[in-house]
Formats: sequence, C-alpha cells, structure tokens
Amino acid sequence: MSRGVRVSIMIGEYSRMYVDIIERVLTIEGDYVHHPADRGGQTYRGIARAFWPQWEGWSLVEQWLSGGDREEELNQLVLKFYHEHFWQRIRGDALAAVSPRIAEEVLEAAINCGVSSAVRFLQTALQMNMDSILYPTVVDGVMGPKTLHTFTRYMSYEPIVMNEQILLNCLNGEQYCFYKANPKHKVFRGWFLRT
Repeated sequence: MSRGVRVSIMIGEYSRMYVDIIERVLTIEGDYVHHPADRGGQTYRGIARAFWPQWEGWSLVEQWLSGGDREEELNQLVLKFYHEHFWQRIRGDALAAVSPRIAEEVLEAAINCGVSSAVRFLQTALQMNMDSILYPTVVDGVMGPKTLHTFTRYMSYEPIVMNEQILLNCLNGEQYCFYKANPKHKVFRGWFLRT
C-alpha cells in the first residue's frame, strides 16, 4: 500500500469511509425543514423536494411527519440517495483514499452548492497550488482522472498535513464566494458555518 492511502472497508453496498463521512455531513443538514425563503421547499436531511421531487423517500417523509415510525427506512434511502447522486459523482472513495477530510469537504459542498460547483472549487484550489505546466488541471466541474491524479500528486508532497489544510482553506474560500455571490443566501446565515 502506498504511503498516505487509506483502505476502506465495505458496509453492505457502501464503504466504511462513505458511511462515516455522510453521517458527519448529515448532522449539518438536520432533519425536516420547510422554510418559506428556501427555493428548495420541503427539505429532509438536505434533500430539497423542489429539486428532487422523484426521490422515493417523500412518501415516507409524509408518514414520518404524521407520526409514523419510518426513520430506519428513511435513513437507508438517504444513504442511497447521497451515494448515487453525490458520492459517486465526486468519486468520493478515490478522494477519501487519499484524504478523508478533503472528501468530506467536497461532498458537503456538492450537497449544498451542486456537484459541478464543488468539483470546480477543488480544481481551482489545485490549480492555484500546483505547477500548472507539469500538472494541468482544467476547471470544468467534472471529477475525472486528471483531477484525481493532480489531487493525489499534490497530497503526496511533504508536508501532507499542511497541503491538506491549504486545500481545505481554499475549498472553504471558494464556497464562501459562492454563497456571497447570491444575496438570497444571506437568509440562511448558517450556511456560512460550512466555510
């Protein structure tokens, strides 16, 4: 095993790393909310009904709101949802094998800002911190092999802990600018706790 690469065990169909990370991210997302200023409308564990109306969990959310005990089924559907629509698209297991902290940050940003935006945040941070001639990173919002290669190379340089912190700071800065660019985000000041 190469230095700095972590091995992830599987829990059912999900890696242990994914389960650990999504559990932490979901503490930020909360349970159910229906804020009138949120264009997402009804939101359960960060899944906005206006954007994901076909999510199979909505009928269970309605039962849960009426006092039904559907929480375990809902938890499984939430895990499945975030794995399919976010974790796989950011190639979370590949990121987490190098840095679980960066994988968690990119996942959290993807959930809140969109997958393409979160990947752009990482690509921009890498572009600012790597020799762009030796390791060209195109800021296209797609987590492809070049982005993963550049990320892995960047994280292999000493001191690894400092490199990771620099990337986290850059990712948070990009996310802050994303929120700041939209005045509607001022209503949801808690979002700025994520940056």
